[in-house]
Amino acid sequence: MSKNLEKNVFLLSIIIVSYNSENYIEEAINSVINQSVNAWELIIIDGKSTDKTIKIIKRYMKYISFFVSENDDGIYDAMNKGLFKSKGSHVSFLNSDDLFLPNYVKNIKNAVTQNDAPFFVSPVNIVNKNNCKIGLYYPVNNHAKNILFKCSPFPHLGVSIKSSLLKDLNGFNSNFKFCSDYELMIRLVRKLGYSYQCIPYINANYREGGRSSKLLSNLETFKLLFIEGNFYFAINYILRVFLIKFLILILNEKLLIIFRRRFGRKLNYKV
Repeated sequence: MSKNLEKNVFLLSIIIVSYNSENYIEEAINSVINQSVNAWELIIIDGKSTDKTIKIIKRYMKYISFFVSENDDGIYDAMNKGLFKSKGSHVSFLNSDDLFLPNYVKNIKNAVTQNDAPFFVSPVNIVNKNNCKIGLYYPVNNHAKNILFKCSPFPHLGVSIKSSLLKDLNGFNSNFKFCSDYELMIRLVRKLGYSYQCIPYINANYREGGRSSKLLSNLETFKLLFIEGNFYFAINYILRVFLIKFLILILNEKLLIIFRRRFGRKLNYKV
């Protein structure tokens, strides 16, 4: 395929990274297979799972462009492996316990057709282990430049980026084991400014309770903010983390949902 033709052909490379993900991996795969638009390739990088994950994946090999199960140096190393095997014009990453909604690829394709932005962001549902909605995670307004070090500016699950751009950036920094997606967002904004495009559709379900909610992840994010931002942002972040953990302990799920809806991030972006 010529370079000129490649520029005009949309193909979304969806990369799933898995390790002992037997409980949810099939749901994640099916959320890709059941997309309303067939303009995707599926890449799965497994970290040598010891449960039934590989057996489940092999049921769907006819839908998978590339699959490997081998040892890696953490989730971001595995994501980079998938990135450099991808052939699409754009790339998205799907956690093995999350899922894309049926029009995800369609919405990305329509946005790419209308806007040559370097990457696209969209809101995602926050769901519990039973896939019941407990909140919403919105990307911030393109113009809210002071927000970058106050919180992660857009949900990793709702990001679709030009493959060539991410490869030029050498993908994720695997020195970070928990918050390399946040570090990448900082690099993207510093390189490109606030030139990304927000898509006004909820495109995915993020299952709460994964790696990013663990204490080690919180501490690594604190370190990142201290290095890249400043002491005020780092302290502000860690205080919010402990407040949220405290509320989770004292509130039942219904009250926690009400609290999220009342005080969570608002729909504050423009298309």
